[in-house]
Amino acid sequence: MLTGRRYRLVVTAGQAAQCQEFADICRSVWNTGLEQGGRIGVGRVDELRSAGR
Repeated sequence: MLTGRRYRLVVTAGQAAQCQEFADICRSVWNTGLEQGGRIGVGRVDELRSAGR
């Protein structure tokens, strides 16, 4: 049986600022991947089709 756990993280102001910076970087990387994913995905499908896969 799986059980859930809850934890409360108490951080200092400096740690909160660093956590926010990490989150902003992750969001930027995620959004860039989403933007490029459509273009790269279409090209990859065309490449695989032309190769007969």
